[in-house]
Amino acid sequence: MTAEELLRSQVQEVQQRFTLLDEAGRSLPPEHDTMWLAIKERARVEALVRLRVNATGEERWSQVVATPVLDDDGSVRFVVSVFRDVTERRRSEDAARFMAEASAVLAGSLDRDKTLASVTNLAVPHLADWCAVDLVRGAGPEVDQVVVAHVDPLKVGFAQELRRRYPPDPSGSRGVMNVIRTGRPELLEVIPDELLVASAQSAEHLELLRALDLRSAMIVPLIARGRTMGAITFVSSSPSRRYGPAELRLVQDLASRAALAIDNAELYGEVQRADERKTDFLAMLAHELRNPLAPIVTAAQLLRLRGGDPVAAARILDVIDRQTIHLGRIVDDLLDVSRITRGRIELRQELLDAAVLVRTVCDDYRAPATKAGLTLEVLADVGPLPLVGDPTRLSQVLGNLLHNAFKFTDAGGVVSVRVTIDGPDALVVVRDDGVGITSDLLPLLF
Repeated sequence: MTAEELLRSQVQEVQQRFTLLDEAGRSLPPEHDTMWLAIKERARVEALVRLRVNATGEERWSQVVATPVLDDDGSVRFVVSVFRDVTERRRSEDAARFMAEASAVLAGSLDRDKTLASVTNLAVPHLADWCAVDLVRGAGPEVDQVVVAHVDPLKVGFAQELRRRYPPDPSGSRGVMNVIRTGRPELLEVIPDELLVASAQSAEHLELLRALDLRSAMIVPLIARGRTMGAITFVSSSPSRRYGPAELRLVQDLASRAALAIDNAELYGEVQRADERKTDFLAMLAHELRNPLAPIVTAAQLLRLRGGDPVAAARILDVIDRQTIHLGRIVDDLLDVSRITRGRIELRQELLDAAVLVRTVCDDYRAPATKAGLTLEVLADVGPLPLVGDPTRLSQVLGNLLHNAFKFTDAGGVVSVRVTIDGPDALVVVRDDGVGITSDLLPLLF
């Protein structure tokens, strides 16, 4: 055996102990080895290499310099290889790059669901083979698994079905629920079969858990402004990826930034909803402001015509007085900024008679109906109908219905208001013979 053949044999022996990997962790053919390259090129070779120790599955990064020593005839006599372990430096650099990318992605959206999807897409496959996010539902203690990702997209459905059939125990001493309850992370550097047995809810569940080939896991809480809103789970099913304290610190940093992004997204959503409520509220009040004006204007005109009749003038003044009170309530609502932002109106409830209230409102709107050439029929001759409610708001509701009926009914038409008893309820029905409303618009209007 020549010296070069002996050298090649020794190199092959080394390669049986270590596997050369590319950046993504895939195995490379032997000819990419620095010693092979040094032998082939008969020149010094320097490279940053990723190696897997075949006996343990551990992965390391090394800065390698392979220098061939040549005989007089130019053949390679031996190769001097210097390995400098740079695993920790490489991990630190990777972590810094990852967090920079994560920060940019998380800052790029104010949509909660997009933010959560970004978190899992960042984690898989860089940090995990599996990644899932659980969020607390409402005030808790139930949680929802809102997103799950896997290096093999076909397995996502399997994971979701497994979670649906075997939800986590809310009082469990480990796992997602425990992390959310305590606010403390969990690190499982190795997942032994005994843990799967203890966690399984049935024999079938245990079989499914074993099929997942879980090797190592981390669960970290999502905490923002002192509130634990959920947890992120990272799982490795690869023998070469085992989590430790360094990885836990990294994902805690990621979870902290993700929680802040989720909280910002929720706050932004709340601001948007408040703005929508404010818009709807102001639109409603703008509509309400118009309705009392018609009875007031008509009453003022009648007052000019019948001012000499004390009885008629008193009735007209009562209409103006009631509608002015309604306007005052609406103006109060417009001035109450806190209720505008919440989209809520204030109810001042009192005991009243529904039949009397309906007759009073219809009396207020009788003159506008006559002016529009319409007949207003009121069928409210039932006995006392006591109820507790806000008379101003109830008057506004009925006034709105009458206003719309007048608006969309041609002259000569009839608008009727009927009050009946329906079991324990008082039923008020406003009917007109105008053009009507198409059925597809009814859900939007009422």
